[in-house]
Amino acid sequence: MNNPVERLQQIRVELSQLEERKDSLETEAKSLRAEIASVMRPSVRGPSRRGVSAAIRTLLAEHPEGLTIRQMTERMGGAVHTNFGLCNSMVSSGMVSKARDSQARLVWTLTRKGRLYTEADAADPSPASGKVAE
Repeated sequence: MNNPVERLQQIRVELSQLEERKDSLETEAKSLRAEIASVMRPSVRGPSRRGVSAAIRTLLAEHPEGLTIRQMTERMGGAVHTNFGLCNSMVSSGMVSKARDSQARLVWTLTRKGRLYTEADAADPSPASGKVAE
């Protein structure tokens, strides 16, 4: 058996080796996390909020009687909750209004301001369009 001093030295060497291995594993884990994040990140971004907003306005312009969120989502895709949130923000900006219909469904309609923006987008479909003087 080793004497206590030799055993202590051996333990220190093993501890140093373990610390080096730990550092190496942490570096490898960091690299793997970065690689996973780059793979999980979509390479092509989905439609912009502005693009979806324009699509909702166009759709509502085609349906002056109004549409429910589910009807809009069926026609243009996306997620119901995303479209709902966007429509609510469009209500705040005065582009869209919402009201209950005779069947107590929440129906969204385009406001005058929303129609003006939609007409401006149709006249100038460039990314800079969509701004109308009020």
